Amino acid sequence: ELNENQKKISDPGFDVIVCAGAGTGKTTVLATRFLRYINESNAENVYELAKRCCAITFTEKSANEMRERVFQYAFEKFHETGEQRWFEIYRSLEFAQISTIHSFCRSLIAQDPLGAAMEPNFDVESKEIPAEEYTEQFLSHLIENYPQMMDEIFWAIKKLGRGNIKTCLSEMFKKRQYLGDSISELARAEPYELRIKYQNFIDNKERDFAEIVRERLQDFIDSSEKNSASDELLAEIEKILLECEPNGEFLEEIFDALKGRRIPKLRKLVEIREYLKKMKFIGLELTESELNEIARLSIEMAKLYVEFEKYIWLGYEKESTVDFNELLIRALNLIENITPEQVRKIFPTHLLVDEFQDTSPIQWKIIRKLADYSNSVMFVGDEKQSIYRFRGADVSVVKKGERYISRRDGGKSGVAFPMNENYRTSKRLLEIFNKIFNNCFPAKATFDFEAEFQELKPAENADDDGFLWLVNPDILDDEGNFTIEQTHIVGDIIKMSLDKGIPDGRRWNFGDFLVLATSIKKVFNIVAHLGELGIPAIPLVNSGFYSASEIIFLRSLVDFLADTRRNGALFSLLTHPIFDIGMDKIYEILGNETDISLWDRLKIFYEGYDKSKNYSDDEIKLMKSFEKLSDMLENLANKSIYSILEQFLSDEEILSKILDDTPDFRSANIHKFLMHIYELEASGRDVNEISENLRSEKDKNETGFATPSETVDVVRVSTIHSAKGLEANIVIVCDRGSKSRDWSSNTKFYAEPEIPYMFVPKIPNNDSKFFALIRQIASLKNDAESKRLFYVAFTRARKHLFIVPTKNGGDFFSNTISALGGKFDKKGREILWSENIPDGVNVLNASEIWYPENGKIAERKAEYKPVIDYVDKEIISENLWISVTDAASFFTCPQYFKLKSNILTGEYSESERKEFPPNEFGSIVHKILSTLPGDRAEIVQMTERLCADEKVKKSVLKTVENFLNSDFFKSLKDDVDTEVPLYFSVNGIRFKGFIDAMTENMLWDYKTGRRNSFTELEYSYQLNIYRLAMAKYRNIEPERIEAKIIWLSDSNLNVQHIEWDDKIFDKIEMLKSDSTDKEKFESLAAVRNYCDYCPMRRYCEILK
Repeated sequence: ELNENQKKISDPGFDVIVCAGAGTGKTTVLATRFLRYINESNAENVYELAKRCCAITFTEKSANEMRERVFQYAFEKFHETGEQRWFEIYRSLEFAQISTIHSFCRSLIAQDPLGAAMEPNFDVESKEIPAEEYTEQFLSHLIENYPQMMDEIFWAIKKLGRGNIKTCLSEMFKKRQYLGDSISELARAEPYELRIKYQNFIDNKERDFAEIVRERLQDFIDSSEKNSASDELLAEIEKILLECEPNGEFLEEIFDALKGRRIPKLRKLVEIREYLKKMKFIGLELTESELNEIARLSIEMAKLYVEFEKYIWLGYEKESTVDFNELLIRALNLIENITPEQVRKIFPTHLLVDEFQDTSPIQWKIIRKLADYSNSVMFVGDEKQSIYRFRGADVSVVKKGERYISRRDGGKSGVAFPMNENYRTSKRLLEIFNKIFNNCFPAKATFDFEAEFQELKPAENADDDGFLWLVNPDILDDEGNFTIEQTHIVGDIIKMSLDKGIPDGRRWNFGDFLVLATSIKKVFNIVAHLGELGIPAIPLVNSGFYSASEIIFLRSLVDFLADTRRNGALFSLLTHPIFDIGMDKIYEILGNETDISLWDRLKIFYEGYDKSKNYSDDEIKLMKSFEKLSDMLENLANKSIYSILEQFLSDEEILSKILDDTPDFRSANIHKFLMHIYELEASGRDVNEISENLRSEKDKNETGFATPSETVDVVRVSTIHSAKGLEANIVIVCDRGSKSRDWSSNTKFYAEPEIPYMFVPKIPNNDSKFFALIRQIASLKNDAESKRLFYVAFTRARKHLFIVPTKNGGDFFSNTISALGGKFDKKGREILWSENIPDGVNVLNASEIWYPENGKIAERKAEYKPVIDYVDKEIISENLWISVTDAASFFTCPQYFKLKSNILTGEYSESERKEFPPNEFGSIVHKILSTLPGDRAEIVQMTERLCADEKVKKSVLKTVENFLNSDFFKSLKDDVDTEVPLYFSVNGIRFKGFIDAMTENMLWDYKTGRRNSFTELEYSYQLNIYRLAMAKYRNIEPERIEAKIIWLSDSNLNVQHIEWDDKIFDKIEMLKSDSTDKEKFESLAAVRNYCDYCPMRRYCEILK
């Protein structure tokens, strides 16, 4: 249900800009407004209307979330009302434009490519054009072909340096959508005119800063605090305020008056003095000739860039291929020159923009043009969450959007609304956050790039619990110096929370933790350290995929298959646990000759096999590895790489060694890798081209880990910049140092909207007032974004937030303590509070949670998450895992098991194939029922999405409906765990499998296949094996656990109660005595004649 404020915002009858604080449900409001516009328009053809509805955002993740929400709400409305119109709206949404701004621009150009100077079949390159590769050639080309520019070029090189010019040109090309037309305009400017503009810029900015200081001084004069000032100081300040205009001279006078004074009790004056200290331009001089030189250099660099861009496009078919930067530029050109007829044809009539705070200047121009022609406009964002300045996002666009909305329709319909009811964070933690953010953000912003404070209010049903935990860095190193290793502290916090129930005595799970860092490097350091502690963790960043151990192995395998001379790839394979040969043993056995490849040496060794000789274990391993790899090389002639890899990984022993102790997300990575190989092969690439493609992708490091599909019980680790949209019960924030670098510090030019033409090159060793002022502006913007980063990190937490500082504190740590009325004593390593420590805030000394031995996490059993990991100490084989399904088949009938194993490995005849057809119906039913006991509408919607075949869909819907109407379903509670992965052992045999569903003392499986005495017995064995696992986990007797099979079909539903059978132990002992490895296990049917003693002999289909 929407609250009253949300209902007003979702009304499409008026234009609105919404400041939506973190966790306030903005996606819900966006989706509701989108659907209300279609439904309330009274248009008969909802399909045409949907085509003209447009929702724009800035990431694929946000676009997908919005699209899913809109579809979900439309279907719920249809299910709730039964009205045909809602069903038509639901179907029409396929035509609606819900996308990123880049996707929207692409579709816009596709409707009129000639108007954008593009070919109809144009393509968009996701990769940036490598401008840096063209700079050297360009300068040589310019000198050879444009002698008239030679003097200017050499003068610019002398002033800036050749390397700086090359870097500057390539960086300008990458940021050309941000710079827009300003560079071409600058190239046409005259130096004397630009000098005047620069001087005006200096005067205006000095005046702005002086006005700020003047207002703060006036506040001091009007406050009671002035009574504590000396008469001499007070008189001097009042004289300056009276006599000086707000300019650079005024700033100098005030700074001189305050910098030598002792004013510790005058808080307002101390703040003003600190503010003035940061203004490094105060007192600096700038001559007219220096300003002329800066103007001339700016113009010359602009001219060079205009020619450089022309030169780059000579090597590309600009009309057929563009990158994302050029896509936006072309789209804007098309929009600015569009005809009224085209507007009516292709422009949206209803426009919604999500994540509005992430808009860049050129994107704002596009959005504003679209809004001019739209009947209804909604901008939603939160300036406190604008953290992508390095990508070109300009937070000042939010203020521009507010002014734009207020002027639409003559100011009659435009409204600015706040959304501040938070549905994510607990009440107590939210109260603490408000105190902190009130100290960070002003009530009214001085500059457009500053975010204003917005109080977040807890939802009515919000929990009262929650704590903020400040980790005090009080650890000493061996030399007695204070130090702290953040990655270790993170691991220790998680260990303590799991082992001892910190923070609040509750039992937490891995999936309850989200760790946030300020760099990708830190993310991977944390993931690696958690792995050493036995804590499963996954990095949620768009990189690192090819550094995962399982992918390193598979990529080495592809490299080797592409070229057997790649010694490094073969070494990587042989030393992996799959082949398990030490590097020193490889050299010892095969030698280290450099004139012959490692593969050839291995081949010579293999071919010299002598039956009479006793070989060591490593020598035997080498021969087996040669046989395995040789088979794969031979298969290259008639099999695809994908098939070869898939067959290789079908060996459970090999797969278990690759998956190691974190099978959930490693298997997801492997699946992602295999699908990528499949796509590359489908595009016509051979093994060598695939190998080179993988090598290129590894070097670029722009591929992120796959998301686990089977369980979420894993610690998530992300950068703060990638954390939007994430939330967790416990958030651990790794602070950064006190000084953070601005993105412009890494470039060879400044690009700020305040600068005339937005651009000026950095001149080495020039510390004039002009550049000091620009650096001051950039510094203020960087400080403002640091506070916004701070806000995003904190508001991910539901229950608890830990701040892990650096050894000297850090931005987040220090600002938090200051906002709560405390101070961090770096020398004494303690936090001093002016009053009592605030309610809900805890200080945790790092030394109290430090585990010097860094031992592995104690064995844990999940309480809330559906994961069981229980293994006996005595194991027959570390490498042997037997699936519960296979074991049950074997216990029922080894002959049946053998036949079934052949089916699974593809070794079967056509007649056998018919006995085991693919069960699409059963698979879909299982997927749907894994969502139980969820909402009925969601279940029906999922059925619609999964079923492509109408016949199957009809059957599935009837089956699901039978289940939803059953007494069994109605008896279910919310604490059902579904699709539960199990890894456990019984009497030395290791089993793995999935229970369809389980509660505290009951488990059940869904079955959609043929029911007879044979299958009933087989499935009862499955359930009894699962019973053993659950009994171990719950520490109770197996017979106390209720087990059921739910037999499902589209005509009826039956519940079969499974009795406990303690003979299952005899079956396991029999299996244990006869099987020490998978190969022998699969051949059991050949060595024993079980059929003569089989209790199901007279029912057996196979014997017949």
